[in-house]
Amino acid sequence: VRYNNFDNLYVVDFSFSAEQLLKITGELNNPYVYCIDHHKTAKNKIEEFCNIYDNCISVFDEEKESGASLTYRTFDKEIDYKTDDIDQEYIINWPSANKIVNICKDYDLWLHKIDITMNFITGVMFNDTYKTVENWVKILTNSNLINFYTGIGNAVIEQQKDTAESLYNAKNEIHYITINNEKVAIINIPHSWANIVSDTLFKMDKSIHAVMSYHINGIKDNVTISMRGNSYVDDNNIDCSYITSEYFNGGGHRNSAGGYSDDFG
Repeated sequence: VRYNNFDNLYVVDFSFSAEQLLKITGELNNPYVYCIDHHKTAKNKIEEFCNIYDNCISVFDEEKESGASLTYRTFDKEIDYKTDDIDQEYIINWPSANKIVNICKDYDLWLHKIDITMNFITGVMFNDTYKTVENWVKILTNSNLINFYTGIGNAVIEQQKDTAESLYNAKNEIHYITINNEKVAIINIPHSWANIVSDTLFKMDKSIHAVMSYHINGIKDNVTISMRGNSYVDDNNIDCSYITSEYFNGGGHRNSAGGYSDDFG
């Protein structure tokens, strides 16, 4: 990668090691570095870098913000980004950018506070249209496209719910282990199904406090791990970010995290 000289460098929703950031800043003539992140597993990396690098500014909010809402709040101090009091009818009309950010926050942190979040995001991701900024702008400024992708997401979710129910009712399709005295379901499903299948299992069986799904990644020749925590229970002792960072080379959030393993055993 070729770098140019900048006064400010913003590292958003992603964490480099202190060594990597020092290399980058050296090539950029030592700019101010804003580390904007919310992942529990990124906190130590950011603190280590800021202890070494004088021009480091840490903007960190563990678990209370998503990458989108934390970044948006950093650049616009006046936005209303709370999810608790959102009018469901108002959000469907997408009148302002801060409401879009709320959808991202609701999905990223696995909050389940906005009705259309899962359907809309699932529909967009199913069509593989989310990989460019231009596509996002096109979708989010067109109410017909929003309704279109929400409808697609609804159909996809219903299929995945049916699959989850079938797996739950079948014998030996789901294995259970105990972590921190809590019940954890282990299941082999595609990575893209982790959200809906986990959510369905949580609603079917409240004794399941986490779901760990896995599948073999033939391209990278490893096993991809996704883990979801049950946000519907108040006394969940499972921290998905800790488990995936400690044992599966990954990390993330308390109720939503991922990683991988090179050990197929």
